[in-house]
Amino acid sequence: MNTRKLYVIVASVAILISSCTNEKSKINEEIGIAEETVFGDKGAIPDKQEVQKLLDLYSNYFTKFPEDTLNASHLFKAAELNCYLQEYNKAIALYDTIPATYPGFGKNADCMFMKAYVYDAYLQRINKARIIYTEFIEKYPTHEFADDAQMALLYLGKSNEEILETILKNAEPTKE
Repeated sequence: MNTRKLYVIVASVAILISSCTNEKSKINEEIGIAEETVFGDKGAIPDKQEVQKLLDLYSNYFTKFPEDTLNASHLFKAAELNCYLQEYNKAIALYDTIPATYPGFGKNADCMFMKAYVYDAYLQRINKARIIYTEFIEKYPTHEFADDAQMALLYLGKSNEEILETILKNAEPTKE
């Protein structure tokens, strides 16, 4: 291969890499701005259109750069935002996708717990929640949410009144 052809190939590859890096940087910058808009004011209720814009940015980033490990964090936030938008099945799908795609992500146990929680709290699919909470406890017995999963199993399927009654029944009497 002559030097000129080699130069053209190297230059083309460099331009391609540079354009991908620039596009990645641009999308990351847009994500940062959108996250600040959605999450910035802790006391405010996020605007649903802004939330959807952020979800679209996360999805675009995942589609264009699936190997980037930033996606795991983006998808975790996207699952939470889908719960906010009451798109519970989308949240569950993301909680499944994250550990399958990014097995080294530090919040994969959280994904499992949150999946059970969505089935429990939002979809009232008690049997499905019970199975996942139980698997969570077996797989992650020392995780910070293990006690929460145990409590969730204890109160699964009970009304708020039944939960309160159980708590009061199990409370120690105060000494006066």
